[in-house]
Amino acid sequence: MKNVIQIGAWCFEIKQIRAIKASEFGMPYTANALITIVNGTPAIEGLLSNEPLTRQDFKDIRTFLISISSEKADWRRFGKDGKKRKIKKVL
Repeated sequence: MKNVIQIGAWCFEIKQIRAIKASEFGMPYTANALITIVNGTPAIEGLLSNEPLTRQDFKDIRTFLISISSEKADWRRFGKDGKKRKIKKVL
C-alpha cells in the first residue's frame, strides 16, 4: 500500500489508521487502537479494550502492518506509573 496517493492537484498522505476489534465493520466493537505513521514507522498508540488482548489480537495487528509494507513498528504505551512511556518493537 502506498503512503502517498496523488489525485489531480491533491496529494493524500496516509498518516493515521483507526483500528477496531469487531465481527464486521459497523458492528459494536470491544477494542480500538490508533496507528500513526511517524517517519515511515507505524506507532500503535491509544489502545483501549474491554477485555484482555489475546495472542491472536497481536498476530492480527502484525499481519495488518505487514500488509501495508511496514518493515518495523513500535507499540507505545505508558508504564504502570502512568508517566514512563514504553516502546516495544513489534516487527
